[in-house]
Amino acid sequence: MNIKQIVILGMLLALTNCINAQVFTNYTTATSGLPDDFVNGGVAIDQNNNKWFGTGSGVAKFDDVNWTVYTTTDGLIDNFTTCIAVDLNNNIWVGTNSGVSKFNGTTWTNYTTVNGLPIDAINDIKADAVGNVWFATYAGLSKFNGTTFTNYTTVEGLSVDLITNITTDALNNIWLGTLGGGISKFNGTTFTNFGSSSNIVDTNITAIMVDHNDNKWVGTFFGTSVFNNSNVWVSDYSVLDGLYGDYVRDIKEDSHGNIWFGIFVDYLFDGAITKFDGTNWTSYAVPQGLVDYQVKKLVIDQQDNIWIATGMGVSKFEDVTGITNVDSQISVSVYPNPASQFLNISLNKNASLFNQKIEIVNAVGQKIEEINLINNQNSTISLENYSEGIYLLKTAEGSTKFVVKK
Repeated sequence: MNIKQIVILGMLLALTNCINAQVFTNYTTATSGLPDDFVNGGVAIDQNNNKWFGTGSGVAKFDDVNWTVYTTTDGLIDNFTTCIAVDLNNNIWVGTNSGVSKFNGTTWTNYTTVNGLPIDAINDIKADAVGNVWFATYAGLSKFNGTTFTNYTTVEGLSVDLITNITTDALNNIWLGTLGGGISKFNGTTFTNFGSSSNIVDTNITAIMVDHNDNKWVGTFFGTSVFNNSNVWVSDYSVLDGLYGDYVRDIKEDSHGNIWFGIFVDYLFDGAITKFDGTNWTSYAVPQGLVDYQVKKLVIDQQDNIWIATGMGVSKFEDVTGITNVDSQISVSVYPNPASQFLNISLNKNASLFNQKIEIVNAVGQKIEEINLINNQNSTISLENYSEGIYLLKTAEGSTKFVVKK
């Protein structure tokens, strides 16, 4: 007699050195509170771990449970967003083609050329470490210090006025990507430009990221160039090396030093996210669970989840490959094990820490079920619709992610 057995494994380091599981959770207008699946404005995470999405029909806030939508009715300057960011004071900044909106949690304040912006169409926003907010436009760079806008163009030393994206480094230098002019560094006084003579793979810049070693990763139409902490070109990467495609839309670094690329090659209508660990390249696309090929922007949260804004919704990607660092004080009990018809789950620790979700994931990384385990209550789940196999039970405490198997 064949009895279906479901084995939930607890975390025993003596039994395993590496666990491989990747999980996509997708959010669309059909399954969530997004006002529009076209998340052109990207995604930002505030200091309270709320996720903010800029869409074609307003801004959505997600606190991991509830969705809140803001539109022009609430005070947003334009419902079609182009970029979104969070500043030092936890204000949300939203760029549009009609100007910029700042939200302090209660009130929206709007800024346009009337207030000092060079033009109203905003390509990117970045807040620095001393309270300034910087805006990329096709009419140059703009800085807002809370009171006054200061604008910079080729007159002040920019290579070109077509600014596409902004980031900062540990010394609070401003790094700019341009269309046709390569990258620029601004130290508050002087611009230093890195164009074709610097060996950059392409001077049309679509993304720029400074990693924890002060290397600059520069995305372009034709792959990625890397400059070291002395701002000297050291390498190029392309699809021949392992990138899913050469048109790089965004680049981010996780807490383990992995570099993540958002790829969308529009003329092929093909895209994915690619992870580079310094040696190996791994890509995840729609067949693996990504909601859409049209990748717009990435952001990484405190748990190293990758949030991916696309043309057809948002994906959250959880990469739990190789996790073996487990808080031994956390006790998750599952029984019977093996199980056939039902499974009991019990969590024993400080109850106030665990009013959160537990996920069950199958061997290929698909999320099968999500459970809210509150105040040490036991939970019983039916296994009627489960296939025979090995499953992972996963939860999180703060920024520590772990998989339990037993």
